[in-house]
Amino acid sequence: LTIIGGGVVGVDMATIFSGLGARVSILEMMDGILPMIDHEIVEVLKESFSKKNIEVITLAEITKISREEGRLVVFFQKNGETHK
Repeated sequence: LTIIGGGVVGVDMATIFSGLGARVSILEMMDGILPMIDHEIVEVLKESFSKKNIEVITLAEITKISREEGRLVVFFQKNGETHK
């Protein structure tokens, strides 16, 4: 499951779906998630994400969302490279 945005709602959704057994990726265009929360708290949260099968990808610019084989695929650029 891909969640676009690392704000409070995106992080909540990632935690919920991860708890249900999904592998989750959070795509955030800024250099970090939860911009209004203390950096040290966010770092502890990100460590717990790795144990919960949640991947956080920052500095990701969404370039396209398309349907492939009946699924939605999110394309994004990071460091000049395109990923999906």
